[in-house]
Amino acid sequence: MTTYDYLPVYKVSYDLLVELFRFTKGFTREYKFTLGESIKNEVIEMIRNIYRANSSYVCICGC
Repeated sequence: MTTYDYLPVYKVSYDLLVELFRFTKGFTREYKFTLGESIKNEVIEMIRNIYRANSSYVCICGC
Protein backbone atom coordinates (compact mmCIF):
# COMPACT_ATOMS: atom_id res chain seq x y z
CA MET A 1 0.00 0.00 0.00
CA THR A 2 1.35 3.41 -0.92
CA THR A 3 1.36 6.19 1.57
CA TYR A 4 -0.74 9.25 0.96
CA ASP A 5 2.38 11.37 0.41
CA TYR A 6 2.96 9.69 -2.95
CA LEU A 7 -0.58 10.01 -4.27
CA PRO A 8 -0.79 12.57 -7.10
CA VAL A 9 -4.24 13.65 -5.93
CA TYR A 10 -2.87 14.34 -2.44
CA LYS A 11 0.01 16.39 -3.81
CA VAL A 12 -2.27 18.48 -6.03
CA SER A 13 -4.74 18.98 -3.18
CA TYR A 14 -1.97 20.15 -0.88
CA ASP A 15 -0.70 22.53 -3.56
CA LEU A 16 -4.25 23.89 -3.87
CA LEU A 17 -4.33 24.53 -0.12
CA VAL A 18 -1.01 26.38 -0.23
CA GLU A 19 -2.26 28.53 -3.12
CA LEU A 20 -5.48 29.27 -1.24
CA PHE A 21 -3.49 30.49 1.76
CA ARG A 22 -1.56 32.83 -0.54
CA PHE A 23 -4.68 33.96 -2.39
CA THR A 24 -6.79 34.66 0.70
CA LYS A 25 -4.11 36.93 2.14
CA GLY A 26 -5.30 39.52 -0.35
CA PHE A 27 -8.94 39.29 0.75
CA THR A 28 -10.42 42.21 2.61
CA ARG A 29 -10.90 41.65 6.33
CA GLU A 30 -14.62 41.06 5.86
CA TYR A 31 -14.08 38.14 3.48
CA LYS A 32 -10.79 36.81 4.86
CA PHE A 33 -12.38 35.50 8.05
CA THR A 34 -15.64 34.29 6.54
CA LEU A 35 -15.33 33.15 2.95
CA GLY A 36 -11.57 32.57 3.06
CA GLU A 37 -11.69 30.42 6.19
CA SER A 38 -14.63 28.46 4.84
CA ILE A 39 -12.82 27.64 1.60
CA LYS A 40 -9.64 26.63 3.43
CA ASN A 41 -11.57 24.41 5.84
CA GLU A 42 -13.26 22.61 2.93
CA VAL A 43 -9.92 21.90 1.26
CA ILE A 44 -8.43 20.69 4.55
CA GLU A 45 -11.40 18.34 4.97
CA MET A 46 -10.86 17.08 1.41
CA ILE A 47 -7.21 16.30 2.22
CA ARG A 48 -8.29 14.48 5.39
CA ASN A 49 -10.74 12.40 3.36
CA ILE A 50 -8.03 11.48 0.86
CA TYR A 51 -5.84 10.34 3.74
CA ARG A 52 -8.67 8.35 5.33
CA ALA A 53 -9.65 6.70 2.06
CA ASN A 54 -6.07 5.64 1.38
CA SER A 55 -5.38 4.39 4.90
CA SER A 56 -8.56 2.31 4.96
CA TYR A 57 -7.67 0.52 1.72
CA VAL A 58 -8.15 -3.22 2.03
CA CYS A 59 -6.87 -5.49 -0.68
CA ILE A 60 -9.38 -8.22 -1.53
CA CYS A 61 -6.92 -10.20 -3.64
CA GLY A 62 -4.95 -11.47 -0.62
CA CYS A 63 -1.81 -9.36 -1.15
